[in-house]
Amino acid sequence: MAYAAVVLATLATTVLVAPTQPEYGSDPPWQGIAVDDLRQEPGTTGWRVDLRAALAPGAPAECLRYRATPVAQGLALVSAAGAWTYGFANDGDCATPTQGVGTRIGALDVDRGTFRWVHDVADDLAGLGLTGPALVSSVTAVHEAGLVLVRASVDGEQVLMTLSVETGRPVEVVETGSAGDGDQFQTVGAVVVTGRQQGVGGVYRYDLRDARDLDRVTWSGPASTTGVALALSDRLVVARADGSVQVDLATGTERPWAARLDRLIGYVVHDDVVYAPEEARPRDEGTPASSR
Repeated sequence: MAYAAVVLATLATTVLVAPTQPEYGSDPPWQGIAVDDLRQEPGTTGWRVDLRAALAPGAPAECLRYRATPVAQGLALVSAAGAWTYGFANDGDCATPTQGVGTRIGALDVDRGTFRWVHDVADDLAGLGLTGPALVSSVTAVHEAGLVLVRASVDGEQVLMTLSVETGRPVEVVETGSAGDGDQFQTVGAVVVTGRQQGVGGVYRYDLRDARDLDRVTWSGPASTTGVALALSDRLVVARADGSVQVDLATGTERPWAARLDRLIGYVVHDDVVYAPEEARPRDEGTPASSR
């Protein structure tokens, strides 16, 4: 009887945890990513594309990973990078074969599985006389301007450039100074921020640019020795020893900012409003505070 009870319990457990078939909703695909159930014969939306041939020709397939950034409905920016070991560190065996990989950026039509364009930013860097292996550290879309913002370092120099989303052709290519370990970079919308510490133990200095006019520095100014800054879609917030200031992207005008940016802990940003818990108070502790 005991044996029979065990058998029945096992069968009941098996029935309870049996996997069910997935159900795909009727809503349109988010960010243009369609779904095919590969357990069945592919439907009319199925396609394949050789990413290695387009973005990293000659590099070993096992040494590559790919990064994708949605741009618009049905369109994503894709670039290659060196493979990771265990998902978080660069694979040492792949360092040499993938040196310089990542300079090719493609606009992939995810509905058709074809590239609208592929552009190699190494050509733009060579136009500046920078011909060494390049490291592309950031590829972002500036939706309101129809641009792709790219940050790269090569031959000890930092470079910012913009490409047309429609054609992939370069719009602007600007050198922003020599590369260093303490360099900072942020971008939100058209706001582009670069920063660097002025010597060991010195204050940080930031430059504010508009992605639609990279060649012009809208504002340049000091911060603090801790280098705390926050890019919002229309301004830059910088922490200084005597308080925080906000700098308007359009005019470069400084104005006081209500909170101390360097003292905010665990803040989040939503629609350019910064939400953070207030410091402990005798009454109403933990009341959320916001600042613009």
